[in-house]
Amino acid sequence: MNDAAAFSPALRRLHFLVAILVTVQLVIGLTMGHDTPNLFLSHQLIGLGIAALVLLHWLWLFAGERGQLAHLLPFGGEARRAVFADIAGLTRGRVPEGGPRAGLPALVHGLGLLALTAVAALGTGIYVLIRLHLSRSELAETLGDVHSFFAWVLIVYWCGHVLLAVLHEARGDRVIGRMFRLGSGSPGASSVRD
Repeated sequence: MNDAAAFSPALRRLHFLVAILVTVQLVIGLTMGHDTPNLFLSHQLIGLGIAALVLLHWLWLFAGERGQLAHLLPFGGEARRAVFADIAGLTRGRVPEGGPRAGLPALVHGLGLLALTAVAALGTGIYVLIRLHLSRSELAETLGDVHSFFAWVLIVYWCGHVLLAVLHEARGDRVIGRMFRLGSGSPGASSVRD
């Protein structure tokens, strides 16, 4: 069973807030231009908020329960073996279980967090350069190009993430409702530490 309710309420709230802000940010980023200064200001402010949430998530990963970072970025050991087992299962038509366990779903979330971290960090760097009146510098241009590249990576990730969530729903896993139920988990459910 794909038990998203086993994630802690704090992590579900963080995921919900990031999902909403990233969705709004992607729409703004795709529609803003030189003739839309209000959209650009909104893009900057929302981007700084997302950067703060990303930083909070990394702090939670490093200070939280042991093994959470290896769960999302499985470079070795059991977590890596779980990813390969999930991939092997996919080749036989088995969709991996989700929830707070190592494996392919966790790796996909880890890759999404890395892409979001890149976009948020680069965007913050660009914001600082704008405030320092260096927005036309070569550094700002380079950061802008790399920011745009990772923004497109994030758009592809977002589309795939939403599509897979919908497919899980169609399969009967009910992950969306459980992930976005923002209160405490169901009684007796194990949870990843806040």
